[in-house]
Amino acid sequence: MLTAAALIGFTSCDKEDGNGSSGGGSSSVLGTWKSTSAGYTSYEDNVQYDSQVSAEEYTLILKTDGTFRMNGKYGLIDEGTYTKTGSTLMANGIFEKIEYTIKSISGTKLSIENTEISIQGGKEFKDVYYYHFDKE
Repeated sequence: MLTAAALIGFTSCDKEDGNGSSGGGSSSVLGTWKSTSAGYTSYEDNVQYDSQVSAEEYTLILKTDGTFRMNGKYGLIDEGTYTKTGSTLMANGIFEKIEYTIKSISGTKLSIENTEISIQGGKEFKDVYYYHFDKE
């Protein structure tokens, strides 16, 4: 489940907002990032029922040409292009397209998350995936 969400496909850098703790300009996300933690929390009708931390190590590379590459312990997870607008990082990878929210960013730390919601049998199920990185 977490590996599927980790298919981070990030799309080209055109519109950028100013620098800050939640978002920042394009230059603030550029570079090579190593995960310090990752995981997810699951909810059913807004009641938490599962939470896991991943032992997987991720390396995220965001380049100035708007391309990215995400590697895991055993190699390529996804690659493609990215766009960043404000605190939204839109991933367009070869395997998946995912919208991430930049929760915080500083010169050396990046935290992102994405939320997946589905309705099954009249109940709302929500998975919130999070990733924390340090810049190399």
